[in-house]
Amino acid sequence: MSEFPRRRSDPGRWKQGRPTTPRRSPPAKTPASNTAWERQAAWYDERQGQEGDDFHRDLVLPAVLRQLQAQPGQRVLDCCCGNGVLGRHLAATGVRVVGVDASPSLIESAQERAGSHESYVLGDAHALPDLLSGESFDHAALVLALQDLDPINHVLHGCAQAVRPGGRLVVVLTHPCFRLPKYHHWGWDEENELQYRRLDGYALPRRLPIVTHPGRDGNTASTTSYHRALPLYLNALGAAGWAVTASEELFSHRRGSKGRRSQAEDLAHREFPVFLVLTAERLSSAPAD
Repeated sequence: MSEFPRRRSDPGRWKQGRPTTPRRSPPAKTPASNTAWERQAAWYDERQGQEGDDFHRDLVLPAVLRQLQAQPGQRVLDCCCGNGVLGRHLAATGVRVVGVDASPSLIESAQERAGSHESYVLGDAHALPDLLSGESFDHAALVLALQDLDPINHVLHGCAQAVRPGGRLVVVLTHPCFRLPKYHHWGWDEENELQYRRLDGYALPRRLPIVTHPGRDGNTASTTSYHRALPLYLNALGAAGWAVTASEELFSHRRGSKGRRSQAEDLAHREFPVFLVLTAERLSSAPAD
């Protein structure tokens, strides 16, 4: 999840670790790890809904499906799956999906919408080997989640242990070079009628609070994002047994004003990407975690 929403049903369909049979009294909604997303689950589930918000539908999900190249009958691990948007899109193509997330409410919401090709597990992404009990997958995905996790080495090692050699991992990040909250801003050059991107930071690691309801009076709801420079992600993937084989930058489809600045704004949105997609291949032997 990242800068970029739930509803009733049978809360006894899951427990931490694996699906279970229904029961009358619902379990306490205790996150499987120290995550702020359980507190934001209703908002996030409402925002994403069945198909995902417009960023997911128009940019992120098409790129993930394109890079995963998952075939009908294959199994995909959706790590930090949220309310299951990616799983539903994959399942519609005949792919079998297991989603993992630390938020009980989001796992419940994913289960409510799940079809026969989907299953969802409550658990901590840092403990995938124990959580998945040796299950094997053809591919895996980490969509707009890795920047919400710290540390990341156990997560990437866990994905490598779960995916067969030659399988792919697709990681989607809010672009670390151009989309650092509080440090990167749009600006307008009046003399040259140019919209520019101002960068006030990049190389240093940062722990940043992200407001989930910006503009709402009295709002204090937030999550935490961990900014890392791009080489840290590349090196962490390599150390975990992943070889990066492709990358793709995604540019916003949204546009602002219709006035005299619109042409410059359109050009700027085509110059500076919003998301970075990294595709990695599982090497024949993954290093021990």
